[in-house]
Amino acid sequence: MNQHKIEKSRKKVFLQNVTLVFASLVLFLFILELIIRIFGYGNLVIYQSDPKMFSKPLPNQSTYTKFGHKPVYINSKGTRGEDFEESKPKKNVYRIICLGDSGTFGWGLSESETYSGLLKEKLQKYVGDSLKIEVINAGGECLVLCTNVYLFKRHSNSL
Repeated sequence: MNQHKIEKSRKKVFLQNVTLVFASLVLFLFILELIIRIFGYGNLVIYQSDPKMFSKPLPNQSTYTKFGHKPVYINSKGTRGEDFEESKPKKNVYRIICLGDSGTFGWGLSESETYSGLLKEKLQKYVGDSLKIEVINAGGECLVLCTNVYLFKRHSNSL
């Protein structure tokens, strides 16, 4: 009888220890997640699968870059930056599309720091109010030549 009580007590202590370890792990992960979100690293670019591009940014999201923690807006077309009309621009609008990998996308940079943002700023300053300059940043993470060709064909109707 005593042996049976001792064995039951050991099982109870073991289950208490396992429960305590599990609860501690859950609490640790919760606190870690909270700290990550407070510092803004819980909201990175979300990608969706695409049969022609492998993956592309999910449209309409405001997020941050992994490096530098800079704000990123993915528009309704799935490209970085402000929205643009699909149709060809009006007479006084000049549109440029920038294709490339994460260097074009501008990982670690704000929109105005990307080369497409700088290009837009410099050209708009150069032409003044006579033309509106639109620069589409269609860069993305790990994009290769065939993906860039696909992106160009997809967006070329709006150039």
